[in-house]
Amino acid sequence: MEDNPLFIKGSLDRREYQLNAAKEAVTQNTMIVMPTALGKTIIAALVAGYMLLNQRGKRVLMMAPTKPLCEQHKETFGRLFRFPNREFKLLTGMTNPKLRELAWKGDARLMFATPQVVQNDLSAGRIDLDRFALVIFDECHRAVKDYAYTEIARRYVESSSYPIILGLTASPGAMKERLKAIGDSLFIERIIYKSEDDDDVKSYINPVTVEWKKVDLPLAYRPLMDLLRGMLDTRLKWLADYDFLRTKDVYRKQLLEAGDEIRRKLQGAGAKGKGFYFTAILQQSIALTLFHMRELLTTQGAQTLIPFVERIGEDNKRAHSTIEADPMFRKFKELLYGPCNVEHPKVKALISLIKAGTTPASRVLVFTQYRDTASYLVSRLSKEGIRGERFVGQATKEADVGMSQEVQRQTLDAFKSGALNCLVATSIAEEGLDIPQVDMVIFYEPVPSEIRFIQRRGRTGRRMAGKVFILVANDTSDVAYMYSSLRKAAIMKKVIKNVNSILKPIQRRSPFFIPDPMTEEEIGSLPLSPDRSDDSSELQVELNRSDAESAGRVYGDKTGPRTGAVRSLGPDEQPEGPEAHVMTDMVIDENYGEPQLRKVSVLKVERGFSIVRIDEKWITRLSAENFNGPRDLIRRGGVFSALCQFFDENGVANVIVSKVIQEQ
Repeated sequence: MEDNPLFIKGSLDRREYQLNAAKEAVTQNTMIVMPTALGKTIIAALVAGYMLLNQRGKRVLMMAPTKPLCEQHKETFGRLFRFPNREFKLLTGMTNPKLRELAWKGDARLMFATPQVVQNDLSAGRIDLDRFALVIFDECHRAVKDYAYTEIARRYVESSSYPIILGLTASPGAMKERLKAIGDSLFIERIIYKSEDDDDVKSYINPVTVEWKKVDLPLAYRPLMDLLRGMLDTRLKWLADYDFLRTKDVYRKQLLEAGDEIRRKLQGAGAKGKGFYFTAILQQSIALTLFHMRELLTTQGAQTLIPFVERIGEDNKRAHSTIEADPMFRKFKELLYGPCNVEHPKVKALISLIKAGTTPASRVLVFTQYRDTASYLVSRLSKEGIRGERFVGQATKEADVGMSQEVQRQTLDAFKSGALNCLVATSIAEEGLDIPQVDMVIFYEPVPSEIRFIQRRGRTGRRMAGKVFILVANDTSDVAYMYSSLRKAAIMKKVIKNVNSILKPIQRRSPFFIPDPMTEEEIGSLPLSPDRSDDSSELQVELNRSDAESAGRVYGDKTGPRTGAVRSLGPDEQPEGPEAHVMTDMVIDENYGEPQLRKVSVLKVERGFSIVRIDEKWITRLSAENFNGPRDLIRRGGVFSALCQFFDENGVANVIVSKVIQEQ
């Protein structure tokens, strides 16, 4: 299988466990469970190569939850396969739906897309899944309940005469029920599990040491903990008196279950009984908030708790207003902002670990659950001369603005180059993103999930020996979470073996895999070493002339984006910031309008798109998917005339270049 002529010579290192897994995966729907860095993507490429070689008229679809991860997979496959660039398609939410439709109906053999895009395009009738010999589901542990993977797998099995599904994950979970649910959702017939302890794996990996660093809470936190306990006990007693809590030791899980029970009973209550259940919901909500405050104080510190307390005073939730009115809470705030406002000992431990265990060239990844903690840690690390930056998701949460994908990319580039030597990240860094080699991973707090534990740990030890440190505050929830993650990780292999015993072959419309191999002429026509030099820095042109002609018809339909606006720029003005291509004074035809000949000047080239000036008057965004012409024109300072149409996407003006007329 490693001798497949579709692979660039020398691009694959022979690893027996990868080859064995791939050989099994070409004949049945398979889930590959391997820690990060053992090469799940290489197995996917081996299976894809086999399918493409033996099914000349078929294609391969690989999905991943995020755009950066899709881009990463496309780049990896590009380093392995001899196919020219036009055979690779990347489709995300940023791709115009009309161009996605052309791509799905085209002949590119390797498609990379986010599951939401595939689900939407299936609903719109743009995709024929029977054209795919293989569908790959990366991070397949997400395939539960209503996640898009579930519907896509079902539609693929229904549409294809001989469907082959490949799921990839570092950890699907340790619960038998969850594993079976994932297997059922993806029609899995076999689960292959590999760990660092397997004999055929050991020689390929670097050792990773895991060490738990325990700290004691400062005495200054004791009065705060006592006040929180007093307020919390009042609510827990109320809930226990009315039989909503039935255990002596109450944790977050029991409080959440109590809330579910109260809401169920509220739905069935008569008009006179609803008041009681509304009171019960209030008591449960207050208890949950106080429980969370205690956890923030004991596992994160006063510096993380203070922003949360401030947000309580700013919103109008009834539970929060009730807490604010409690005299004990007013006393609590006086102490929190006063003599009890001391730093959590984890901070000192973190700084000591980084300083003692790294060199100026080292890379350190710190995981924390909360953005407020990440912000504080970056501030403290900078005071110690550690070049750190926080790394969070895109969503804005409680006035905390997230990081766009572009800012995330810039931050990772700075980390790779050494401009930064420490990232303080939330769960966004646990899976998917292409984070470079890390010498040390530090958990600011344990996580109770074995999935997250394995994914975090797997961020080090990829190219050299790695270190993992987990900070634990004694006598807090940290201790329970520590034992929970260890126990679950240990039993996962046994659970997978048990689930394998109950998986069964699916019923396919065709009982046999019927080969239709590529001809010698077809294989010989492929470049031995395709030129990818401009694949990441310039716009990728994937549409051929027939696609462009089809696009011209599609753009003239009645389903274009809403009316947008265009702003005039002075002849020497340069775009600044993400809002630079939001324009006014020019109405964009809501049906795209007819293509018009315009002068296009390239001002800036980014990953996957460029900023261009049109007719020396307006600037707009030109995405890779919206450009049909020679790629070498898309460079800073490039000027050409082309047939153009405008459209608005989420308040941002875009241009479609359907045909280049003349380079200037």
